[in-house]
Amino acid sequence: MRFVTDNNFAKKHAEEQYKIAEDYYENGEYELAVKYFKNAAKSGHAKSQNKLGICYATGRGVVQSYYNALQSYMQAAEAGYAGAIHNVGLCYYHGYGVEKSYPTALVYFRQAAEMGYAKSQYNLACCYSEGKGVQKDEKTAFEWYKSAASQGDANAQYSLGVCYQNGLGTEPDYKKAIKWYENAAENDDAVAMYNLGCMYNIGGEAEQDDDMAHEYFAKSAELGYAPAMYNLGMCYEHGVGVDADMDVALKWYKKAADLGDELAAEKLNELE
Repeated sequence: MRFVTDNNFAKKHAEEQYKIAEDYYENGEYELAVKYFKNAAKSGHAKSQNKLGICYATGRGVVQSYYNALQSYMQAAEAGYAGAIHNVGLCYYHGYGVEKSYPTALVYFRQAAEMGYAKSQYNLACCYSEGKGVQKDEKTAFEWYKSAASQGDANAQYSLGVCYQNGLGTEPDYKKAIKWYENAAENDDAVAMYNLGCMYNIGGEAEQDDDMAHEYFAKSAELGYAPAMYNLGMCYEHGVGVDADMDVALKWYKKAADLGDELAAEKLNELE
């Protein structure tokens, strides 16, 4: 007697296993999560194969192994899962579980990028910007940054701001630079906040605004960005956008110096 396999039932069961695994994973019960990810992965469930790869890469619920991570990513990538294709690219880019190869990483980033995967679009842009695995091409980098930024990728939004501010792959446009830095800042990008603070502090192409400069330096500093801490100290020392307060200025100089900011360390030496 031959039994007929119900593929729809198998897919539904695998999806249920995946959801159970995700719940365990979110609660930090990684060994149980891995158990269910493996069960679903055996049925060809691409999301589970990819997540199992992440578990192997991070050593959560399983012995850490970049090689096993890559094998799991490859299984999901062969099924056309964009997140896994991206992760295979990362393995080749960093040399995780395989010999490092920028050209091969580029192939995978491009494949996922063309599927609309924002993280791969950003990484592909970086490859073109830095000339890794491909000839340096700022215009192509700019276009891929724009694609990823339009999907809400904070790293791409910041990089697009840099492109507009400095005329990389496009004409300089301070208004657009501010727009994209603001988008990145809304996604808690500390460096974008710092750049906005600098632009408002200096003025020029952007309207000079001490209050806005102080606000963005403060937001960036609270997120732990040392150069912003130093600039925030300067704001308090000289009363830029805020009442002068040397005690607060010294606090921020010290925080920045503790994180290795040389300007802050020099400032502290001057004030001793």
